[in-house]
Amino acid sequence: MPQRHPLLYDVERWRHWRLRLLLLAAVCLLPAVVIGTKGSQGGLIQFYMLVSAFLFALAFAFWLKARFSWARVEDDALVIRVALSGKQRIPLEQMRRAKLARLRSVFDRPEKQRLLPRPRERWLDTETLLVRLDEDGIDLVRLRRLLGARCLIGRELVLPVVGGPQLLGDIQSRLAPLPAATGGGGRRRKRR
Repeated sequence: MPQRHPLLYDVERWRHWRLRLLLLAAVCLLPAVVIGTKGSQGGLIQFYMLVSAFLFALAFAFWLKARFSWARVEDDALVIRVALSGKQRIPLEQMRRAKLARLRSVFDRPEKQRLLPRPRERWLDTETLLVRLDEDGIDLVRLRRLLGARCLIGRELVLPVVGGPQLLGDIQSRLAPLPAATGGGGRRRKRR
């Protein structure tokens, strides 16, 4: 089975928010338990329980996205799966080129940098997989809805993943090499 490469945006979101969300949910759950043992103020108990349940659900959603959002090469396609959203196959023959680059080269203007998560300066030096796509063969609107605006800029798929060089190697090993330019030779044809 091909190796899964987790999407870095989702992994970093979980790393950044997990402790805060889980601690705050536990702090909200504790007063509900303490007040609940005394048997008074039912409305306050419900409020604390509701806030705690919401925070646990948000932490669970972030964990799901970090754990089950990935990209990998299967047979003749790049498969991108985003947890809670769906999956899309991008045929390798619909890719014009694939390379590794820093996010700084893609998000070079301030209006584009607004798409990056904060702190933006930390993300600009992150290595990412850049794939140029053909417009005709892929539903770019569906792909943009699945991944978000920061992962699809024009026809360029910007995919920061864990283990980007390995994913690029998988893609390049399955891409057909471009035919060499023929003709020319530099000699003139004889006149008749």
